Amino acid sequence: MTTFILFIGLFCLAEAQSFNSNQWSNPSMNRFYNPQNNQNNQNNQRGTNVSQLIVGSLMPIANGFDFVGSSSIITDNGQLFIVDTPNSGDTKNLNVMMQGLQSRGIQPSQINYLITTHGHPDHFGQGHLFTNAKNLMGGFEIAGSAFTTTPLRQDKDAYNLTPNIELWNTPGHTAQDVSLIAHNTVCCGTVAVVGDLILSDQDVLNSTLSMSFAQEPVIAKMNRNRVICASDYIVPGHGPMFRVTDQMRQIAQCQGRLSTDG
Repeated sequence: MTTFILFIGLFCLAEAQSFNSNQWSNPSMNRFYNPQNNQNNQNNQRGTNVSQLIVGSLMPIANGFDFVGSSSIITDNGQLFIVDTPNSGDTKNLNVMMQGLQSRGIQPSQINYLITTHGHPDHFGQGHLFTNAKNLMGGFEIAGSAFTTTPLRQDKDAYNLTPNIELWNTPGHTAQDVSLIAHNTVCCGTVAVVGDLILSDQDVLNSTLSMSFAQEPVIAKMNRNRVICASDYIVPGHGPMFRVTDQMRQIAQCQGRLSTDG
């Protein structure tokens, strides 16, 4: 069953990456890119930085939910990462993401890595924009129709992409969840970008909704605790980045890492 779910998630990702692939090649889209932002681009690429292009949200609606997944930009000394993108039909948040890149002086072709935290459609669908990026999902690197295994499919729980950026296996919400862990960030110490492993700061305090969505709640809880204990800040799947407090560490049963102001 797990293998089937992983295959479906990867198949959906490959389909979405090819959807409407020329959407942003239209010359009218050049309004997003301004050469005057080159200095801003250089400043944003110094050191290790994490920021949200899209602040995710989750709202109940009639017969379901309105899901907006977080999308983040991470830099590590010149290497650029995108974690998650809007779904292929979400033009509103696509524009938010593109404008966020433009405000930082970054073009999609400059992105080195595209990370998809898991195979739910509120977290991917715009991969075709990042034509020069290594496209990573679960334990695979995806290039066109080729799926090659990464260390996460080779009996490793984590591996480094750059000196300060790790990719962790963190299943539970789905079978193929991954989290990006950014160490030594300029603002915030260690920052974890986790997709729907953690929905929001309130989800850490009361995980009832999150666990109802989880494919494997016991494994999800284990990996949530692992991330919480290792991090200073977390970018959740459907909310703003938040600081990990002492209360959260106590809930996660962390050992030996309590702050003085949590």
